[in-house]
Amino acid sequence: MDSAPVENAVFRAIREDACLTMDELEAATGLSRKQVSQGAARLVQRRYIERVERGCFQLTEPGRVARQNGVELSCGPNAPLTGHRRNRQNTFRARLWRAMRLKVKFGLSDIIALASREERGPRTNATRYVRQLARAGYLLELPRQKGSAPTSNGFKRWALVRNTGELAPMPTADGVEVWDPNTQEVFPCVK
Repeated sequence: MDSAPVENAVFRAIREDACLTMDELEAATGLSRKQVSQGAARLVQRRYIERVERGCFQLTEPGRVARQNGVELSCGPNAPLTGHRRNRQNTFRARLWRAMRLKVKFGLSDIIALASREERGPRTNATRYVRQLARAGYLLELPRQKGSAPTSNGFKRWALVRNTGELAPMPTADGVEVWDPNTQEVFPCVK
């Protein structure tokens, strides 16, 4: 069952003048004990109800106001969306960032060798990430390094110039800006 109907059922069952137990909520809603417990937990998170004692819930002041205004609860976020994802620290890009911080001056092969764990297309992903960080001012492109083969055109190298911390900066999906979870700032990507 979707969480919104469960929350609404529990929310409607709680009376303004009483603290209802889990058994009373089960009987009033027709839901299972597990559903009542989960619905009540989500309502507590939303601050519409409070747990007075173990297994006994009552409306809070915001809950009373919501009920008087006929608020219908829906599933989804109960806080403003910021557009920023939580930074997962074991992604390929997070490992690339750690490799950049370790090497300071590097070529793509250097950081891919340190960060790759059998990802598909690591060179393409690493190239895109390095390009976005360079456009946002984190990396400075160094003069081309001469290759060892006589016909080599050489290869690109970069230097990390904005090392803001251990959390990997995250480009937005459209590649227009980079959000830095270390400084809580957004940096535009300049073409």
